[in-house]
Amino acid sequence: MIDVTRGADDQRAGERAQRGAGRHDLADEDRVVPGRDDLDRLGLQRLRLDPDRPYLLFPADPARPSKRFDRAQEIAEGTRLLTLGRVHPFEVPLYVNAASAVLVPSEQEGFGLAVLEALACDVPVLATPLGIHPTALDDIEGTLCAPY
Repeated sequence: MIDVTRGADDQRAGERAQRGAGRHDLADEDRVVPGRDDLDRLGLQRLRLDPDRPYLLFPADPARPSKRFDRAQEIAEGTRLLTLGRVHPFEVPLYVNAASAVLVPSEQEGFGLAVLEALACDVPVLATPLGIHPTALDDIEGTLCAPY
């Protein structure tokens, strides 16, 4: 069972920091590439979100009926639900990293890029088994791919 209403996972943030610590940009040896925990903080700050509250991300425009925003609202059960309806593509990683989990309860999916973006950011994912979701989420800890 995944508890999507929890706040930030300190253990996950610590693991992110270890993986990101000391990584360098090959183009500039003096510049350190930020770790995942830095991206989490940056996203929360840039989006002016409270770091002590949990946030869930619905990575689509709520106006698109096939993406099923109504399902995401039901799953969220009062937890603040962020959406990507009018978000510039360059800002998507900020939203993904700020989220405690990404919810993709679609009833129709072409490919499923949002799931891959969440996995790339080490953010838990709950998704319906459409598009790439079953393959991408198979045997990945912290994910759930199941019919709604």
